[in-house]
Amino acid sequence: VTAKCILFQAAGAAGAARFYQHQTKVTHLGGYLEITSGAGRTTLELKNLNDIAQDGVHKSGQLLGEIYTPLATLNSEDTTEIKTTDESIIKSAAAASTLEAAVQEALKLANADGDQEKLKEEAADIIKEFVGSENPKGSKAWEKLKSTKVKGTEAKPETEKELKDITYNAKLVSALNYYISSAESKLQEAETKLAAAKAAAEKVPTAPKPDECKAKKGDTCKDGCKWDSDGENKKCVVDPNYTKKQVDEAAAKDDKTNTTGSNSFVINRAPLWLAFLILA
Repeated sequence: VTAKCILFQAAGAAGAARFYQHQTKVTHLGGYLEITSGAGRTTLELKNLNDIAQDGVHKSGQLLGEIYTPLATLNSEDTTEIKTTDESIIKSAAAASTLEAAVQEALKLANADGDQEKLKEEAADIIKEFVGSENPKGSKAWEKLKSTKVKGTEAKPETEKELKDITYNAKLVSALNYYISSAESKLQEAETKLAAAKAAAEKVPTAPKPDECKAKKGDTCKDGCKWDSDGENKKCVVDPNYTKKQVDEAAAKDDKTNTTGSNSFVINRAPLWLAFLILA
């Protein structure tokens, strides 16, 4: 066994310089490194990397060459206009038409029947007012934004942290997910309460039995029971109008709880800012 292992070949032996146990050429690094083992020596050849591309495009079938095109493209990019500060990034993003469309959609939530052209103008004015470089309100809004405290970025989700102290997009995404999850939980809770209220409103109360009313004394003669008279020998009897009255009252109460005519949504500004920062 040891006679076949290259590590045990004696110096000067025919196979001492073999890197492999055969003399077949072996390639690595996508063909750019070739190792040839011979009887007396082993050669390693690294191909000229200047030959990995032709006319700006890497040669097909060469794995190492596949990185040439993206690197060449990146190297030729003009980076002089790249924004490096938070403020400049926000102002640059504000110039994008997608932001105006997003603000317009937010305005629609508050005024669905409004003139769409006016909403578009209003969206443009809002962006100019708070992000415009010449408007002092923009600086104040930016400072207020940076000092806004949000939750959901730490191991303990309820821990609050100012936006200016969040330096990773992953943290912003975590905070946004926290607020989305909280909003969904509140919505589910509201839907559960609404379903319970509707079920209670639709439930028809059952009138008590005569014996149940007969056993009631004093102030307990109610809820489907009533006194048959005001005399000394009055008796607690079933109130024949009890069921109808309770149903009518439940219906009236249900009408009062649905006077808005439409759903209303409270828009929390923190998630909106987070979404804006992530998209930016």
